[in-house]
Amino acid sequence: MSLDTTTTTATTLAGNKNDRRLQEFILWCEQKGCELSKVHIKSIDSYKVETPKGHLALLDDDDDDDETGGEKEFDRRVYCRTADDDDDNNNNSNTNVDAPTKTTMIKKGERILFVPFACCVGTQGLRVGTGGDSLPPFEQATSSERLAAELLRQRDLKEKSEFYPYINALPKVIDSPTCGTWTTEEIKEMQFADAIGTCAKTLARDSVNVEMHFKKEETTATRSCRNWTKKEWAWAMANARSRAVEIDADIGDVGNNEGRMPPSGAFVAPFIDMCNHTHVDPAAFWRPAYSEKKNKEIEGMNLKTTSQHEEAPSEQEQEKNKPDGVELVARRDLEPGDEITVSYAVA
Repeated sequence: MSLDTTTTTATTLAGNKNDRRLQEFILWCEQKGCELSKVHIKSIDSYKVETPKGHLALLDDDDDDDETGGEKEFDRRVYCRTADDDDDNNNNSNTNVDAPTKTTMIKKGERILFVPFACCVGTQGLRVGTGGDSLPPFEQATSSERLAAELLRQRDLKEKSEFYPYINALPKVIDSPTCGTWTTEEIKEMQFADAIGTCAKTLARDSVNVEMHFKKEETTATRSCRNWTKKEWAWAMANARSRAVEIDADIGDVGNNEGRMPPSGAFVAPFIDMCNHTHVDPAAFWRPAYSEKKNKEIEGMNLKTTSQHEEAPSEQEQEKNKPDGVELVARRDLEPGDEITVSYAVA
C-alpha cells in the first residue's frame, strides 16, 4: 500500500469517527433540552497534529494515526443554519425531520441557541449537571483546576458517565496545552500586555503543581485525582481554560454562596464551547436564561398571579424561577451561513 493510499485511508477513518462522535454529541444535546434549531455545527478541515516531546496532551483513544506520524483533529465551527445545510448532524436524532429548516436572519438581540445547566460541567457550589458536588483535586486549587479535575473524572468513567457523548466530542489532542508547557514564543503571541504577565505567572504556578501532584508517565494504577499523568492534566487544563465561561448570575446553590455564582465559578457549556473565539466583532455573547419550556411556565404563573391579585412570590417560588441555562444572544444582525463567534472578553 502506498503512503498516499495509507494517508487517505487514515484520514477517511478519522473523519468517520469524528462524524460519529459529533452526531452522538448533538443527539445528546437535544435529548438534554438544548435549543439548536437555528444553528449548524460543521467539521471544516482535518489536520494532523504533530507530537513534539512534552508539548502535547494526548488521550488514550483508538483514533491514533501512528502510520502517518501524528493525530487527526478536526476544525469545528458553528454557523447560522441555511437551507443547503446537510442535516445529518442536527436532524439525525429525535428532532422532527419534517420540520422546516430555519434560515431566517437572526436579528440583533435575539436568542441564537440555549443550553440548560443540566448539560454543563462545573465546579463546587454551582447548579450544573455535574461537578457541583465534587471536591477540589488538591488544596487551594483554582477554578480552572477544579473544572479540569471534573473533566478528567467524567473521562475516566467513559461510557458510564452521563456526559460521555460530550467528553468524547472534545479534542483528543491539544496542540497548545496550558499546563506547564507554554513556550516563550507562545506567551508573546498574546494580544494584551497584561495577559502576557498573567500567562507567565500561571505557567509558573502550573509547573509547580504538575510536579507536585501528577505522574510523569501512564501506569496501570486505578486513576484518581492523585494519579493522573502530566499529559492527562495538560489536556484537561487546556480544555478548561479555552472553553470555560463565567456568569455572575443568580444560579448558585442557596446557602452555599447566597444564591450567586462566584466570579471563580467557571463551567463549560457544551456546544457553546465549540464556537470560535475572536477579539474582533464577535457575533454573540452568553448570559443566563430560561428555556422555552420554563419561560412558558413562568408566564403562566405570572398571569395567574395577576388575575388573582396574589402576593409577591415566596422565596421558594423565586428559587424555582431562577434561570435554568445559558443562551447565546446575537450582538448584531446575522445572515444564514454566518459563523457564530464569541469573545471571552465580551459579556
